[in-house]
Amino acid sequence: FLLLISENWERFGTPVQMAIGLVPLLATYAIGFRFLKRDLPEQAELTFFLASILFGMNIFLQAQIFHISSYFPNGVLWWIIGALPLALYFRSTLHHLLVQALYYIWLMQQLEFHQFSFWAVIIFAALLYLLYQKPSKTVFLATIANTYAFVFNLNTSVTGREFQGFWLLAIAATLVIVLAVYFFRHQYDEKFIERLHTLGVWVITFIFYLHTFGDLTEFYVGNEISAVSLGLLALVGVLFYYSDKSLVNIMIITIAGVVLVLQIAGAYYQGD
Repeated sequence: FLLLISENWERFGTPVQMAIGLVPLLATYAIGFRFLKRDLPEQAELTFFLASILFGMNIFLQAQIFHISSYFPNGVLWWIIGALPLALYFRSTLHHLLVQALYYIWLMQQLEFHQFSFWAVIIFAALLYLLYQKPSKTVFLATIANTYAFVFNLNTSVTGREFQGFWLLAIAATLVIVLAVYFFRHQYDEKFIERLHTLGVWVITFIFYLHTFGDLTEFYVGNEISAVSLGLLALVGVLFYYSDKSLVNIMIITIAGVVLVLQIAGAYYQGD
């Protein structure tokens, strides 16, 4: 059926092309509401998840039909706006992860075009609210990735340069994440929190090392970004399974945070 449609796509008129995308979308929404009315929440959740996927596909399909060539990341943004209400309603990991993935893709596109939108703040706040309402290890790790993406996107908008203050921002983001884990640790099991604490401390240590021996790192690895990627992969693979229960971790993070805040404030006031 799909091959038949793709083969004859150009022969269809515009109304038929629109209907091919819109009819399945509207039908899926209707089925989802019917499941809700019949008090079948699990079936409704899966149906509306499919509707969110079809919603995003329709955005790009209708844009292709009408040859809309506007700012490309806006398509992903509208997809997020359409999927977010369902994630807020169902509060399920499935819907939440979809929005997390779309948000990350959108931020990466914004970063590439050196753009920042107030929607990034609103959506990020909604994602944090979802995580707080229904904690999940998988979603929490996705939120960590989006926290970095959000901070780097904001930095690009404020400074006009993609990696100005890269190291300070990376460490500051890690600090915020680890402290957030500490204050909300009661929502997760102890072993998971200990691993994240240890990983956060070692990430900060690793970034300080790269910042101190930048020339040596570039000689062996090629550039800072490759070094960060390879180093974080190694840390995740090794240190995530080892943890230190000592409160020294919290002390190190707090001291590093105070120093970093002062450095960042001084750099901006001096116009660096």
